[in-house]
Amino acid sequence: MLNGTLRYLIVQFVLLAGVASTLGQGRLISIDTSRTMSEIDMATGSLTPIGTLSPSAGTIGGLAFRHANHTVFLASVSNDALYTLDIATGDVTLVGAFGDSTMSMNGLEYDDQSGKLFGHSNSNSSIYEVDQTTGAATLLGSTGLAGGIGNLGYDSQNDRLYMTNGFTDSLYEVNRSTGAVNLIGPLNGSNGPSGMAYNRDTGAMFLIDSATDSLYTVDLSTGQSMLVGSMGVGNAQGLVYINTAPEPASLAAIGIGLGILARKRRRR
Repeated sequence: MLNGTLRYLIVQFVLLAGVASTLGQGRLISIDTSRTMSEIDMATGSLTPIGTLSPSAGTIGGLAFRHANHTVFLASVSNDALYTLDIATGDVTLVGAFGDSTMSMNGLEYDDQSGKLFGHSNSNSSIYEVDQTTGAATLLGSTGLAGGIGNLGYDSQNDRLYMTNGFTDSLYEVNRSTGAVNLIGPLNGSNGPSGMAYNRDTGAMFLIDSATDSLYTVDLSTGQSMLVGSMGVGNAQGLVYINTAPEPASLAAIGIGLGILARKRRRR
């Protein structure tokens, strides 16, 4: 008969495995200029409205997801401030101002490796580190690009930060120390990039195009964008991939614990 500790571990493992299986694919969420929040079908591009953000958020720029505690960050380009967002209700909570009223922070992305939040300001085409508790933005450096809306996307599997530029319609890799960018290649398809998000479960980098209201994937080695499908109308701006399933490490730790207890029981 199983002892209490072993029984508890088995139950927790089964529960976590079930949740991970159910939520493993995650959700792709966008917000448009009218603050409508929608879920995007990653296979077809079709868009389904799921709520409306609080008016206090103003005009939305970038979105980012901190997986460690399932926090969604939001950059307001009209308020020049950082917010957190409750996807279930559409409520936003002010974290704090960026510290520069001319910033227009359209790009926002969380770096899982370093635990840092990065932003791109359209006003000076520069990269910033954003304080996650105060909202204050610290300049890292200029991208060196002439202008255009800049969107950020973080490849968590290979620890690389990418950026698209709306003036050149190209993909770049960002140096997270200096803010400088290196050209990967032209998008050759999307001509109005307005948001990027990386699917950490499949390795796909998604891109939304506000000029055609379409969803694309991007080849991170060439920059080539590939059409997934039309989202319909909406002028979507921010884009974020959300997966609240337990980290593989959580399941692995419980599995190891079960293995150790099982070996101990066999020795008795």
